[in-house]
Amino acid sequence: MQRKSMRERTRERASRVKGMGLLYTFEEGIKPVFYREKVEEEINLDIIPYVVTMDNHPDEVEKGDLFWVLTVPLHKNVGASKEKLVCPRFKNLPCPICEEVDALSENYDANSTLIKNIRSKDMDMFNVIDTEDRDKGPQIWTISPFCFTNMLDRKLKRAKDDSPHLDFAELEGGSTLDLVFVVDTSGKYKFNKVDEISFSKRAKDYPEDILKEGFPLDKIVRILDYDKIAAMFFGGSEGDSEETESKDDAESESPADQAASRQAKENASESISQTTKSPSEEEEEQEEQETKELDPDACVACEGAGKSSNGRKCKPCKGAGKKEEDKKEEAKEEEPSGEKEKTKEDTTSTEKSGDEKCPSGFKYGIDTDQPHCREVCLKCDLWPECFRAKSNNKAT
Repeated sequence: MQRKSMRERTRERASRVKGMGLLYTFEEGIKPVFYREKVEEEINLDIIPYVVTMDNHPDEVEKGDLFWVLTVPLHKNVGASKEKLVCPRFKNLPCPICEEVDALSENYDANSTLIKNIRSKDMDMFNVIDTEDRDKGPQIWTISPFCFTNMLDRKLKRAKDDSPHLDFAELEGGSTLDLVFVVDTSGKYKFNKVDEISFSKRAKDYPEDILKEGFPLDKIVRILDYDKIAAMFFGGSEGDSEETESKDDAESESPADQAASRQAKENASESISQTTKSPSEEEEEQEEQETKELDPDACVACEGAGKSSNGRKCKPCKGAGKKEEDKKEEAKEEEPSGEKEKTKEDTTSTEKSGDEKCPSGFKYGIDTDQPHCREVCLKCDLWPECFRAKSNNKAT
């Protein structure tokens, strides 16, 4: 079978338009040079491709072929030190965080806020050369799709089949991307995003040797083992102490406290407005706002894609990419008043009976995601252990 060209891959990617503390993101020993964008002025970047070495590339590029972007799913704010971790499902490995997301999705309406906080978010990686500072050579540039790549994909999607823009990343005959960054202030926080993209002819072509100077993006991505991620996520561990020794203040914060803190931050808008967030968190917030504005009926779990981070069918929307009608609410409306009173009595009875191991009187390993006790559970130190117990009960 004839292999596809990078131009063809670029066209295919564009047709699928969708919606920094990187300690654990890159392999140990790798010291990438990061590109930092300038704001409120035009910058000129040449994107240099890399040789694909992985199976199951996100854009279905074959091993040995060249491509210009690598989209990596990240779990952010993991553990007490709020680390960014590459999701193991990126390479078809089991992920304890995604497993919890899957379990929480069984009762999505009650758990939607927590799901949004812990699910993976995409980050795009590039090798770029700043034409105004060529001496630095290829640098790694990481940015959310919302702040750059989605706009680029849309422009490429509209390009005609014979457009030279589709060859922008080719070593010979490629184009320089002329970008204008602005500070987005439409939300509560400020962050940088690309506002304009244009293409111009490169001053010169690049030799193949430039590939050796660039970073092999899919080889330098670091994926922690399952047990370490689980320890950081459920236990609030910071991972390797020598790598995070500057973050001792967060050691005493339990996972339940972290979840409660996140909820409190969402509710305390006045306090939040005075807090400085990282660019990635700001981008996520703005991205979610844009998703809601563009398609209010899109499934929040998969953002309308119909698939989870590992490429499987999204459970909450059953792969449709749209919110399902709340059949439970309809059933409640049709339910006789006597039945409603009976349901309330049963719920109250359940709350009071509880289990001796639950300090709040609920059923240990059972009531972890019920609406009537969720708020209390998030503040409990036993919640991670209790939730795992419930997951184990389901498995058996």
